[in-house]
Amino acid sequence: MDCSGLEKIHLDIGLISCYAFNKDRTKVAVSSNTNEVFIYALKCGDWVRTDVFKDHNLRVTGIDWAPETNRIVTCAQDKTAYVYNYNGEKWIFSCVVARLYRAATCVKWSPSETKFAIGSCSKVVAVCSYVKETDWWVAKPIRKQIYSMISSVDWHPNNVLLAVGGMDFRTRVYSAYMKELDGDKPIGSCWSVKNEPFGTLLAEYTGHNMSWINAVKFSPSGDRLCWVSHNSTIYMVDSRGKSSEESTKKSPKVGRMVSLKTPFLPFSSVIWLNNDEIVAGGFNCFPVLYRVNKDANLEFVCNLDLPSTKKSAPMSPMVMFKNLESRADSSNDNDIHLKTLHQSAITQIRPHTTDRTGNVSVFSSAAYDGLLILWDANIFSSVNSITLNSSELVITDATLVLQKKTYEKLDVSYDEHFGTAKMALPETIAPQLGKLHLTYNGIIKDTLKGLYKCTVEDEKPSTLLVTQFESRYARCVLPCWDEPVYKATFTVALTVPEQLTAISNMPVEKMTENEPGWKMFEFQKSPVMSTYLLAFVIGKLEFVEKTVGNTVCRVYTVPGKSNQGLFALDVMISALKFYENIFQVPYTLPKLDLVGIPNFEAGAMENWGLVTYRESCLLLKSGVTSARVRQNIALTVAHEIAHMWFGNLVTIEWWTILFLTEGFATLMENICVDHIFPEFGIWGQFVTDHISYAMAMDALRSSHAIEVEISDPEEIDSIFDAVSYSKAACVIKMWKDYMGEEQFYKGLQLYLRKYSYQCATMENLIQMLESVSKGKCLMKMAFNWTQTTGFPMVEVSMEKVNGTRRLLFSQKRFLADDENNSLWQIPISISDSGKAIHYYLLKERSGCFEMGEQTNDANQFIKINHNYSGFYRVKYSDEMLRMLLPAVEAKVLDEADRFSLCADSFAFVTAGYTTVYQYLNMLDSFKNETDYNVWMEIDRAVVFMDNCLQRTALYGRFKAAMIPLYEQVFNRLGVVGSSGEAHTTKLLRPIIIRRMGEYGHQGVVKMAIEEVDDFLCDGVWRNADLRQMFFMLIAQFGGEPGFQKLRLIYESSSSSEIREQCLMAMGQSPELNLVKQVLELTLTDKVLLQDMYRVYFGVRRFAKNNAVAWEFFKDNVQNIVHKCGYTSSCLFIYIIDSLFSRQCCMVKAKEMEDFCRGVNLITVGSELRFKQALECVEVNAKFLERNLPSIERWLMEKGF
Repeated sequence: MDCSGLEKIHLDIGLISCYAFNKDRTKVAVSSNTNEVFIYALKCGDWVRTDVFKDHNLRVTGIDWAPETNRIVTCAQDKTAYVYNYNGEKWIFSCVVARLYRAATCVKWSPSETKFAIGSCSKVVAVCSYVKETDWWVAKPIRKQIYSMISSVDWHPNNVLLAVGGMDFRTRVYSAYMKELDGDKPIGSCWSVKNEPFGTLLAEYTGHNMSWINAVKFSPSGDRLCWVSHNSTIYMVDSRGKSSEESTKKSPKVGRMVSLKTPFLPFSSVIWLNNDEIVAGGFNCFPVLYRVNKDANLEFVCNLDLPSTKKSAPMSPMVMFKNLESRADSSNDNDIHLKTLHQSAITQIRPHTTDRTGNVSVFSSAAYDGLLILWDANIFSSVNSITLNSSELVITDATLVLQKKTYEKLDVSYDEHFGTAKMALPETIAPQLGKLHLTYNGIIKDTLKGLYKCTVEDEKPSTLLVTQFESRYARCVLPCWDEPVYKATFTVALTVPEQLTAISNMPVEKMTENEPGWKMFEFQKSPVMSTYLLAFVIGKLEFVEKTVGNTVCRVYTVPGKSNQGLFALDVMISALKFYENIFQVPYTLPKLDLVGIPNFEAGAMENWGLVTYRESCLLLKSGVTSARVRQNIALTVAHEIAHMWFGNLVTIEWWTILFLTEGFATLMENICVDHIFPEFGIWGQFVTDHISYAMAMDALRSSHAIEVEISDPEEIDSIFDAVSYSKAACVIKMWKDYMGEEQFYKGLQLYLRKYSYQCATMENLIQMLESVSKGKCLMKMAFNWTQTTGFPMVEVSMEKVNGTRRLLFSQKRFLADDENNSLWQIPISISDSGKAIHYYLLKERSGCFEMGEQTNDANQFIKINHNYSGFYRVKYSDEMLRMLLPAVEAKVLDEADRFSLCADSFAFVTAGYTTVYQYLNMLDSFKNETDYNVWMEIDRAVVFMDNCLQRTALYGRFKAAMIPLYEQVFNRLGVVGSSGEAHTTKLLRPIIIRRMGEYGHQGVVKMAIEEVDDFLCDGVWRNADLRQMFFMLIAQFGGEPGFQKLRLIYESSSSSEIREQCLMAMGQSPELNLVKQVLELTLTDKVLLQDMYRVYFGVRRFAKNNAVAWEFFKDNVQNIVHKCGYTSSCLFIYIIDSLFSRQCCMVKAKEMEDFCRGVNLITVGSELRFKQALECVEVNAKFLERNLPSIERWLMEKGF
């Protein structure tokens, strides 16, 4: 919809006499006063005619589309009705035995969609239900006291009561109770407390001015009924009120009836927006809003279309018709063009978007001008208060200025949980333009949310003021409508001390000195955007700059670090060019700033035009920054710049579909960086960093779907996790592979162009992708993956039939220690010995695929999920696994396929499908492995087993047994890299060397000590890639002297990367008093809040250290929560995850959980993460219980 709250749909049909939309509003059935019904579908942003029904012989008079069963019912003047079902390929109709001897006039499905009512000229209402034996819909008539044609019918929400309006000037309510469809439960309505027999007349109403009824409608609650008559009167009955008329058996009365004579031409259609507001439309060509006031009477609110909404003097219908006649006689086009959106009489108004209670937020209207219009009902409601978001602010004065009236010093009440402020108005006001003036104050905090301060450590320490508004923290700085669906332009002005710089989303418009020592920065108006993207930074700043096209690109830093921004600046330039080319949509702001913040909660934040970063995610210092951090800087910069399109230009309506921003940005960061730095081997790492990472969380029962319902604002931050980022990226990549890259990008281009500066939904995206997908149906598959929690495991075996290989597939949810009935549409890729790739879509619980003839090749193998392109795990039959292992050892399988085999195999161990004994023996096939990503997965499994075994007598033997595994690759890699070696080799070496050192290789430990001592002497790092590993080994084997060396480096370094590495390492000291020292350090100003959790990340490496951390946490929980600011903040959740997830005893975990509940740490916002952490403990404990004998057996067989 556009900013005026409406959307126009132009169909090539000439006029619209009746219409109905399908459930997701992507299709519409319309008739143009003929015998035909046309089906239009939304494709590529346009409404395209896809089908036409020509079964009626005379004019179609009614259409209704059942949302859940997807059935269309039509009726016509030829006395017939048809029900249409879509079988996946075409529409098939079923006959309706309506038993009408005159024309049908209207039709309406019941709420349960098990029956429908047809009005007719036969003085009969035909209520039709389905007879399966004949595939017919058969009518049951209601005739009682109907004396003329039926013009309108409507169902009560209870599915039993039926309102009927007709040409005999009466509105009636009947019972349409059918026991076989409606059951025995009493309906309990004010109209009737019990289920009266079918056809019973329950109420009858006659208007004061005799005129036929054009439309009837029940309210969402069903307690009220309204109707409009042809004498321009609107009526309403409240069934809970007392009738002023006598009720008789022949003419029963229920409730109090009121009416309002209107100055408009007759209305032909009417709906309720909610239980108090009514919209009617008809011959005046515009909809009108009415309200049931506090006295339960009807009153006019406003005209929803004409420029002026003031009440006019009454005008008789005759005068109106004469005015229209004079317009028709005019030869001046301006005279004939009405000042309304519809240029002809409105034929029908229907609810378009409703909530669970039936309240309408969007309604549609159709007219004889052939135009469909969607109206945003939210902007039309009368109000007696104004509610907006405000948290931790005090509004000291609130004034509302309207065109003719001003309300001063409004009373303000607050809801701190939901972060709202409500300003009560002294009276109810109709919709109109106004200005709200607020004076308020708040406190600048240091919790890294809202507007916060951080200290810049230098010879002369200074303060930086920074904003962080995502997801719901703009309300902590300014009262606003702080949800992504509400967009606005922002004009920012900041008054700051004269020695400071201020930057915001847009360039500076002008800078003035408004008083001595202070200056004001006034910024250009922003584009329309959501509040969470608003940002500003104030402080002493430097920058480096380049220009690409018309965009000025800068990287801002605190003083002395600007040159460290040059690498990020180059990445930004390359990323902007890449995205503009691939999206075919330009970056629309005149500038783009990246700012390094010394204390920042997330990795970065995509504020439009002013992206904020942790320094370690933005700044690169030659000789200090490691290859891994350099790569991470490139990925983070690319991720945030992708948000300039996905999230900023096109925004989500609500956090439920967070994945549309974060999943896309995660995928695009990899695509972009692979383009800029092909030497990084990013796609090889994608399986490690995203597929494996996401599956680890998604394998838990406590995971959530990609689309996750958010009902409480505190829940929002908890879904910024591996599912919303990494799993979403994997699923979107799966769509891309399924569609083909070219079609995928064409669809994205259409999506970005169509919804620029708007909010979009999942349906909007999939419609654009489907429109270019060359017939591939994506909608069902896409929703299947985004709305289903978890992921599938595919079991596969092979059978040979007459020399032909047949693959047998079955699927179920991969879930540790549980089973589930979820069903996925799985695009399966099949590699036949690496020579041919086959594709198969598994839609059912099981299926088979013909592979072709068996060959005599002894090295033949079949690999499922080729290149790990699908988000599922594969469990092979023993025979198929045996065929694969030689291909692993010989490296015939690609790296991604070796990775997936390794990852899936250990996942089946942790879930209890296989034993660790099988997995450890399988590792023999990886003895020649040199790929970084495969080794990352092997190391991940080793660390998991290491953590569990620390608590057993087998731990020493296990460590000894692991040395030969790592030693093979250690000997090949060496300690010092060669010139020009692969980037991933630089990433692999630290992993191997660290594990060798931890497991007792004295040469590695000695080297670590010497490297750190050399740095303390000359201040030069000779191998930045190994530094973090050296720090950890110093902490583990260097005793207190080694610990003090690390503390000295930490306190003297200006590098965020080095400081983070020191904190993680110090927590790994075996001297528990030193562990306590570093934990105590986290509560001082010497450890930034952003880095606090890194100590706990280090501590969790060893069980004894983690035990110390837990006791420290219990003793200091209030101080920890106070420093983190919120129990739902990601920094606090990281600490909780570190304390819980490495535990292996459920009794201990229960003790920890009870403590956390006792001090109110488990809240709405943190409960999901607590559940996930506790489930990790359960997985660990069951692994030990199941596999300890298997590990001991394997150790004995290997001689340990």
